[in-house]
Amino acid sequence: GLLDYETALNLARYLEHETDYVPWNAALTGMNYISSMMSRTSGYGLLKKHFRTIITPLYNLVGFDQKVGEDLLLTKLRTKAVSIISPNLKGIVACTAIEKGDEAEWEFALNRYMASNVASERDVLLTSMSCSEKPWILAKMLEMSLNPTSGIRKQDAARVIIQVASNSLGRYITFNFIREKWTEIRKVVSNKFFSRIIKAVASSFNTELELKELIQFREERSEELIGAERATQQAIDRAKNNLNWMRQNYQKVVDWLQRVY
Repeated sequence: GLLDYETALNLARYLEHETDYVPWNAALTGMNYISSMMSRTSGYGLLKKHFRTIITPLYNLVGFDQKVGEDLLLTKLRTKAVSIISPNLKGIVACTAIEKGDEAEWEFALNRYMASNVASERDVLLTSMSCSEKPWILAKMLEMSLNPTSGIRKQDAARVIIQVASNSLGRYITFNFIREKWTEIRKVVSNKFFSRIIKAVASSFNTELELKELIQFREERSEELIGAERATQQAIDRAKNNLNWMRQNYQKVVDWLQRVY
Protein backbone atom coordinates (compact mmCIF):
# COMPACT_ATOMS: atom_id res chain seq x y z
CA GLY A 1 0.00 0.00 0.00
CA LEU A 2 0.89 3.70 -0.07
CA LEU A 3 2.05 3.83 3.55
CA ASP A 4 4.30 0.78 3.12
CA TYR A 5 6.22 2.08 0.14
CA GLU A 6 6.21 5.75 1.04
CA THR A 7 7.52 4.88 4.50
CA ALA A 8 10.12 2.52 3.07
CA LEU A 9 11.31 5.06 0.48
CA ASN A 10 11.49 7.82 3.07
CA LEU A 11 13.35 5.63 5.56
CA ALA A 12 15.84 4.61 2.87
CA ARG A 13 16.93 8.26 2.58
CA TYR A 14 18.34 8.07 6.12
CA LEU A 15 20.48 5.04 5.30
CA GLU A 16 23.29 7.20 3.90
CA HIS A 17 24.71 7.53 7.42
CA GLU A 18 24.26 3.83 8.19
CA THR A 19 27.15 1.35 7.90
CA ASP A 20 25.61 -1.71 9.55
CA TYR A 21 25.01 -4.69 7.27
CA VAL A 22 21.55 -5.73 8.55
CA PRO A 23 19.51 -2.59 7.69
CA TRP A 24 21.39 -2.18 4.40
CA ASN A 25 20.83 -5.79 3.43
CA ALA A 26 17.07 -5.44 3.98
CA ALA A 27 16.96 -2.13 2.08
CA LEU A 28 19.05 -3.37 -0.85
CA THR A 29 16.93 -6.50 -1.22
CA GLY A 30 13.84 -4.27 -1.47
CA MET A 31 15.62 -1.95 -3.92
CA ASN A 32 16.56 -4.87 -6.16
CA TYR A 33 12.93 -5.97 -6.36
CA ILE A 34 11.58 -2.48 -7.10
CA SER A 35 14.33 -2.05 -9.69
CA SER A 36 13.43 -5.31 -11.43
CA MET A 37 9.77 -4.27 -11.53
CA MET A 38 10.43 -0.80 -12.90
CA SER A 39 13.42 -1.37 -15.21
CA ARG A 40 11.26 -1.29 -18.37
CA THR A 41 9.06 1.64 -17.33
CA SER A 42 9.25 5.40 -17.81
CA GLY A 43 9.77 5.88 -14.06
CA TYR A 44 13.05 3.95 -14.01
CA GLY A 45 15.28 7.00 -14.56
CA LEU A 46 13.99 8.66 -11.39
CA LEU A 47 14.33 5.42 -9.46
CA LYS A 48 18.00 5.05 -10.52
CA LYS A 49 18.63 8.65 -9.47
CA HIS A 50 17.09 7.91 -6.06
CA PHE A 51 19.18 4.77 -5.56
CA ARG A 52 22.39 6.54 -6.55
CA THR A 53 21.65 9.36 -4.09
CA ILE A 54 21.25 6.85 -1.27
CA ILE A 55 24.04 4.45 -2.15
CA THR A 56 26.86 6.76 -3.28
CA PRO A 57 27.85 7.72 0.33
CA LEU A 58 27.93 4.02 1.26
CA TYR A 59 29.93 3.21 -1.86
CA ASN A 60 32.41 5.98 -1.02
CA LEU A 61 32.72 4.61 2.51
CA VAL A 62 33.24 0.92 1.72
CA GLY A 63 35.23 1.50 -1.48
CA PHE A 64 35.81 -0.94 -4.32
CA ASP A 65 38.69 -3.01 -2.90
CA GLN A 66 38.61 -5.56 -0.13
CA LYS A 67 41.05 -4.85 2.70
CA VAL A 68 43.21 -7.36 4.59
CA GLY A 69 41.51 -8.65 7.73
CA GLU A 70 38.24 -7.01 6.75
CA ASP A 71 34.98 -7.98 8.44
CA LEU A 72 32.99 -10.47 6.33
CA LEU A 73 29.81 -8.41 6.63
CA LEU A 74 31.59 -5.36 5.22
CA THR A 75 32.72 -7.46 2.24
CA LYS A 76 29.11 -8.60 1.67
CA LEU A 77 27.86 -5.02 2.05
CA ARG A 78 30.34 -3.77 -0.58
CA THR A 79 29.20 -6.42 -3.07
CA LYS A 80 25.57 -5.43 -2.59
CA ALA A 81 26.32 -1.70 -2.85
CA VAL A 82 28.32 -2.07 -6.05
CA SER A 83 25.63 -4.31 -7.57
CA ILE A 84 23.02 -1.57 -7.26
CA ILE A 85 25.28 1.15 -8.68
CA SER A 86 26.44 -1.19 -11.45
CA PRO A 87 23.46 -3.49 -12.20
CA ASN A 88 24.10 -7.06 -13.34
CA LEU A 89 27.00 -7.33 -10.87
CA LYS A 90 28.66 -10.67 -11.28
CA GLY A 91 32.35 -10.51 -12.12
CA ILE A 92 32.18 -6.77 -11.36
CA VAL A 93 34.92 -5.44 -13.64
CA ALA A 94 34.50 -7.89 -16.52
CA CYS A 95 30.73 -7.55 -16.38
CA THR A 96 30.84 -3.75 -16.54
CA ALA A 97 33.34 -3.83 -19.43
CA ILE A 98 31.03 -6.05 -21.48
CA GLU A 99 27.85 -4.30 -20.36
CA LYS A 100 29.15 -0.95 -21.60
CA GLY A 101 31.30 -2.34 -24.40
CA ASP A 102 30.63 -3.64 -27.89
CA GLU A 103 31.18 -6.85 -29.79
CA ALA A 104 34.97 -6.62 -29.43
CA GLU A 105 34.85 -6.85 -25.61
CA TRP A 106 32.36 -9.72 -25.80
CA GLU A 107 34.47 -11.63 -28.35
CA PHE A 108 37.54 -11.09 -26.15
CA ALA A 109 35.73 -12.72 -23.19
CA LEU A 110 34.52 -15.57 -25.43
CA ASN A 111 38.06 -16.28 -26.63
CA ARG A 112 39.35 -16.21 -23.05
CA TYR A 113 36.57 -18.63 -22.05
CA MET A 114 37.42 -21.03 -24.90
CA ALA A 115 41.12 -20.95 -24.05
CA SER A 116 40.71 -21.38 -20.28
CA ASN A 117 41.09 -24.69 -18.47
CA VAL A 118 40.20 -23.19 -15.09
CA ALA A 119 36.54 -23.84 -14.19
CA SER A 120 36.20 -20.79 -11.91
CA GLU A 121 37.60 -18.46 -14.59
CA ARG A 122 35.26 -19.92 -17.22
CA ASP A 123 32.32 -19.35 -14.84
CA VAL A 124 33.21 -15.67 -14.36
CA LEU A 125 33.69 -15.16 -18.12
CA LEU A 126 30.41 -16.87 -19.07
CA THR A 127 28.54 -14.83 -16.48
CA SER A 128 30.20 -11.62 -17.65
CA MET A 129 29.36 -12.32 -21.30
CA SER A 130 25.68 -12.39 -20.33
CA CYS A 131 25.96 -8.80 -18.98
CA SER A 132 25.79 -7.29 -22.48
CA GLU A 133 23.18 -4.59 -23.08
CA LYS A 134 23.00 -5.49 -26.79
CA PRO A 135 19.97 -7.73 -27.49
CA TRP A 136 21.54 -9.21 -30.62
CA ILE A 137 24.63 -10.32 -28.64
CA LEU A 138 22.41 -11.98 -26.04
CA ALA A 139 20.47 -13.73 -28.82
CA LYS A 140 23.76 -14.86 -30.37
CA MET A 141 24.93 -16.25 -27.03
CA LEU A 142 21.73 -18.27 -26.66
CA GLU A 143 22.09 -19.71 -30.17
CA MET A 144 25.71 -20.63 -29.42
CA SER A 145 24.67 -22.52 -26.29
CA LEU A 146 22.97 -25.16 -28.49
CA ASN A 147 25.62 -25.25 -31.21
CA PRO A 148 28.24 -27.96 -30.49
CA THR A 149 30.84 -26.19 -32.68
CA SER A 150 30.38 -22.69 -31.21
CA GLY A 151 33.05 -23.02 -28.53
CA ILE A 152 30.58 -23.05 -25.64
CA ARG A 153 30.86 -26.38 -23.85
CA LYS A 154 27.80 -28.63 -23.91
CA GLN A 155 27.84 -28.88 -20.10
CA ASP A 156 27.65 -25.06 -19.93
CA ALA A 157 24.58 -24.74 -22.20
CA ALA A 158 22.01 -24.60 -19.39
CA ARG A 159 24.16 -22.15 -17.43
CA VAL A 160 24.38 -19.80 -20.43
CA ILE A 161 20.59 -19.80 -20.84
CA ILE A 162 20.08 -19.14 -17.10
CA GLN A 163 22.60 -16.28 -17.14
CA VAL A 164 21.05 -14.57 -20.18
CA ALA A 165 17.60 -15.00 -18.60
CA SER A 166 18.95 -13.30 -15.44
CA ASN A 167 19.81 -10.17 -17.44
CA SER A 168 16.76 -7.89 -17.42
CA LEU A 169 17.24 -7.24 -21.15
CA GLY A 170 17.68 -10.94 -21.82
CA ARG A 171 14.60 -12.32 -20.10
CA TYR A 172 12.12 -11.94 -22.91
CA ILE A 173 14.75 -12.87 -25.53
CA THR A 174 15.30 -16.09 -23.54
CA PHE A 175 11.56 -16.77 -23.28
CA ASN A 176 11.22 -16.47 -27.06
CA PHE A 177 14.28 -18.67 -27.49
CA ILE A 178 12.83 -21.38 -25.21
CA ARG A 179 9.58 -21.42 -27.19
CA GLU A 180 11.29 -21.48 -30.58
CA LYS A 181 14.03 -23.99 -29.74
CA TRP A 182 12.09 -26.13 -27.29
CA THR A 183 13.02 -29.53 -28.79
CA GLU A 184 16.75 -28.79 -28.94
CA ILE A 185 16.79 -27.30 -25.44
CA ARG A 186 15.11 -30.34 -23.90
CA LYS A 187 17.83 -32.54 -25.41
CA VAL A 188 20.62 -30.75 -23.54
CA VAL A 189 18.90 -29.35 -20.43
CA SER A 190 17.85 -31.50 -17.46
CA ASN A 191 14.61 -30.89 -15.51
CA LYS A 192 16.62 -29.38 -12.65
CA PHE A 193 18.22 -26.82 -14.93
CA PHE A 194 15.03 -26.19 -16.87
CA SER A 195 13.32 -25.35 -13.57
CA ARG A 196 16.02 -22.76 -12.91
CA ILE A 197 15.69 -21.35 -16.44
CA ILE A 198 11.91 -20.85 -16.24
CA LYS A 199 12.27 -19.21 -12.80
CA ALA A 200 14.97 -16.84 -14.09
CA VAL A 201 12.92 -15.97 -17.19
CA ALA A 202 9.74 -15.16 -15.27
CA SER A 203 11.26 -13.55 -12.18
CA SER A 204 10.44 -10.01 -13.36
CA PHE A 205 7.49 -10.70 -15.68
CA ASN A 206 4.92 -8.13 -14.57
CA THR A 207 2.50 -7.43 -17.43
CA GLU A 208 -0.78 -9.10 -18.36
CA LEU A 209 0.68 -10.13 -21.72
CA GLU A 210 3.71 -11.82 -20.13
CA LEU A 211 1.51 -13.66 -17.65
CA LYS A 212 -0.85 -14.77 -20.42
CA GLU A 213 2.05 -16.04 -22.54
CA LEU A 214 3.54 -17.93 -19.59
CA ILE A 215 0.21 -19.67 -18.89
CA GLN A 216 -0.18 -20.44 -22.59
CA PHE A 217 3.33 -21.91 -22.68
CA ARG A 218 2.48 -24.24 -19.77
CA GLU A 219 -0.76 -25.34 -21.44
CA GLU A 220 0.90 -26.02 -24.79
CA ARG A 221 3.84 -27.92 -23.28
CA SER A 222 2.14 -29.54 -20.25
CA GLU A 223 3.06 -33.11 -21.23
CA GLU A 224 6.69 -32.16 -21.86
CA LEU A 225 7.02 -30.19 -18.61
CA ILE A 226 6.93 -33.35 -16.50
CA GLY A 227 9.48 -32.85 -13.74
CA ALA A 228 9.33 -29.06 -14.06
CA GLU A 229 5.61 -28.50 -13.33
CA ARG A 230 6.25 -27.10 -9.85
CA ALA A 231 8.84 -24.60 -11.10
CA THR A 232 6.53 -23.54 -13.94
CA GLN A 233 3.63 -23.00 -11.51
CA GLN A 234 5.93 -21.03 -9.20
CA ALA A 235 6.98 -18.87 -12.15
CA ILE A 236 3.31 -18.18 -12.98
CA ASP A 237 2.58 -17.33 -9.34
CA ARG A 238 5.57 -15.00 -9.26
CA ALA A 239 4.37 -13.22 -12.43
CA LYS A 240 0.89 -12.82 -10.87
CA ASN A 241 2.41 -11.33 -7.72
CA ASN A 242 4.55 -8.99 -9.81
CA LEU A 243 1.53 -7.87 -11.83
CA ASN A 244 -0.35 -7.16 -8.59
CA TRP A 245 2.65 -5.18 -7.31
CA MET A 246 2.62 -3.04 -10.46
CA ARG A 247 -1.11 -2.37 -10.18
CA GLN A 248 -0.95 -1.46 -6.50
CA ASN A 249 2.41 0.27 -6.13
CA TYR A 250 4.00 1.43 -9.37
CA GLN A 251 2.17 4.74 -9.70
CA LYS A 252 2.54 5.49 -5.98
CA VAL A 253 6.30 4.99 -6.19
CA VAL A 254 6.54 7.20 -9.29
CA ASP A 255 4.42 9.93 -7.64
CA TRP A 256 6.71 9.85 -4.59
CA LEU A 257 9.86 10.05 -6.76
CA GLN A 258 8.44 12.98 -8.72
CA ARG A 259 7.73 14.86 -5.48
CA VAL A 260 11.24 14.26 -4.13
CA TYR A 261 13.16 14.83 -7.38
